[in-house]
Amino acid sequence: MSELIELAPWLAAVVIVVSVVVFITTKVVPVVRKFSRFLDDVLGAPPRLGMARRLSLMERVASIESVIVGTPASPGVTARPGLDARVALIEHEVTTNHGTSLKDAVKRTEERVTKVTGDVEKVRMNLHEHITESEPIRQQVDDLHAKYTKE
Repeated sequence: MSELIELAPWLAAVVIVVSVVVFITTKVVPVVRKFSRFLDDVLGAPPRLGMARRLSLMERVASIESVIVGTPASPGVTARPGLDARVALIEHEVTTNHGTSLKDAVKRTEERVTKVTGDVEKVRMNLHEHITESEPIRQQVDDLHAKYTKE
């Protein structure tokens, strides 16, 4: 019995140490991991095996600004045209300008469709007239057919 009394403080210490380790691994480690990821987002991360270099927050902001302004984010990088240039290109395509814009092409297509629709209507009317005119002839053919099939 005295041996158990002597071991009790050690057992309590082991239980406390295990509890602290479990608490740290379940509660503290995820917080540290999130903080580490936050720092990687802000400061950037070097390339690792199978992973590309991660840009820092300021590098990403600079690349977004370069898209808007139209200047290269870093030397040797070709920038996309700025916002003004892209808006001008869109305006060029949606306004009439002597046949080269998208709007002109749509207008030409609409005119051709309207013309073809009129032509189709004329053909339909002609066909209707032919059918109407051929009705007496068809009746005569049917009568002759009936007459000769009875005999």
